Amino acid sequence: MAVDLAGNYKPPHLARVNQVTFCNVQWLKGIYKRNYLCENNLIYSKQSGFGKLHSRETALIKIIDDLLFNLDNDRVSGMILINYCKAFDMVDHFVLQDKLYAYGLDNTSLTWFQSYLSDRHQFVSMSDKESTTSIIPHGVPQGSILGPLLFVLFINDLPLHVSSANTDLYADDTTLTCSVNWMDMDRLQTSLNAAVSETVHWATSFHSMKRKLKFLPSAANVFPTEFVMKLLFLLMDRNLKIYNVLSS
Repeated sequence: MAVDLAGNYKPPHLARVNQVTFCNVQWLKGIYKRNYLCENNLIYSKQSGFGKLHSRETALIKIIDDLLFNLDNDRVSGMILINYCKAFDMVDHFVLQDKLYAYGLDNTSLTWFQSYLSDRHQFVSMSDKESTTSIIPHGVPQGSILGPLLFVLFINDLPLHVSSANTDLYADDTTLTCSVNWMDMDRLQTSLNAAVSETVHWATSFHSMKRKLKFLPSAANVFPTEFVMKLLFLLMDRNLKIYNVLSS
């Protein structure tokens, strides 16, 4: 993240007291722990973010296991790494409400979430200077209990819209992977391009996203040995060795 760009910063989230006080604590605890969502298999199986017994490590294990399987079968893997700029800020409240309804929330719960998300304002105060107050028309509160879960539910249906690649999620970090025989590189490129188009089509309400395209060579050694890529803030070489933790 560029530290000299003002657009990369935002005020911290402070929840209003009544939002915390009048919330049904046991219900909130159950939702946060994903009891209902997991028991009903509503969370995408390859989502490793913000979940019990899931972490960056489980995401890496799933991805590397698939890559090793392809290598063992002499196949070339193509990988697209997608990172959404200001991921929590891109959540459309109306779209989120529709998704919450689809996951089984009743009208009372939907009304509570509408109140929780709407009529939010922010301003910046530094020394004796204060900015004007601006309304927050979209996004979920960062630093809150519900924010991560709401984002996971918002992005949860993305894999349903991507049929040209395998999709792995770690919160907002999206990894699209395809594999082909090493003699069929053109089809790999076509599949990756299609997967990107499908993702962009799904993400019509997002502000922007970054993507990186990488090819992982098979045992045929048709690629140079100097190969290093950044994956979930770690470095991975052509032998799928992970090392050198990077700052986010």
